[in-house]
Amino acid sequence: MNNIILTKSSTENQIKSYFLKVLDLKQSNEQFPVDLEEVWPLVYPRKEEAVRYLKSEFIQDVDYQVLRKNAENPLGGRPTDIYKLTLSCMEYFIARKVQPVFNVYRSVFHQSVESGFRIPQTYSEALRLAADKEEENQKLLIENKALESENKRMQPRDQFVDIVFNSNKLLTMSEAAKSLKLKYGRNTLCKKLREIGIFYKSSNEPKQEYISCGYFEYKPVEVGNGRIIMQPFCSSRGLGYIAKKLGVIMVPETQITITVNNTTGIMNMSNNKKNK
Repeated sequence: MNNIILTKSSTENQIKSYFLKVLDLKQSNEQFPVDLEEVWPLVYPRKEEAVRYLKSEFIQDVDYQVLRKNAENPLGGRPTDIYKLTLSCMEYFIARKVQPVFNVYRSVFHQSVESGFRIPQTYSEALRLAADKEEENQKLLIENKALESENKRMQPRDQFVDIVFNSNKLLTMSEAAKSLKLKYGRNTLCKKLREIGIFYKSSNEPKQEYISCGYFEYKPVEVGNGRIIMQPFCSSRGLGYIAKKLGVIMVPETQITITVNNTTGIMNMSNNKKNK
């Protein structure tokens, strides 16, 4: 959009000017009016982290779409992926994570429907308008406090996601169970992965589609006396996938602790399920 790139140092006027251009596109029925390239620096330190979070938390072709640029790269490199976001995706993916940005976002989009403002004609109408405005201000104040509280609550989770997705370390299944603070070890974890169809039923070998996704590796390991066996290993992405599939992120008062390159990340989680 006219090569506009927003960053953490962008001014309020620059952010508002960009959002107004997005609003114009939205009003012209553009389903995906936001280019990820233009907004990710507002929140994320690297584009790769923004893309990983986008793919893990949102749905392709519903919340965002991926377009290919330079599919035939004359230099022989990989084609470039362009990520286009819906307005609601951009709100939760970008705007709500930074309070000043969200304030500008809300002033542009949440109040755009009020463009048909009518000047009050009587004293009672003016009083009603003043009362409505005060009620709106109180509502915004409550929303701001709720947003601050939610950001604080999500901070440990975001730190965990950063540590997990920035790691190239492969974990044994025993290490994966320990990192997820499971109450059981390697054998039971492998059994559960067989039961839910991630591993083949007759072995601890991950199915090919999960290896292709980068969740697991299956490779030979020497276990002593020169004996070689095939053993599954879990990637950092696979650890997050296992957590979701096993409902680990729904366990009450539980923490995930993972140590990568001498850095320990802790993730607090809560349970919304009813006790049976």
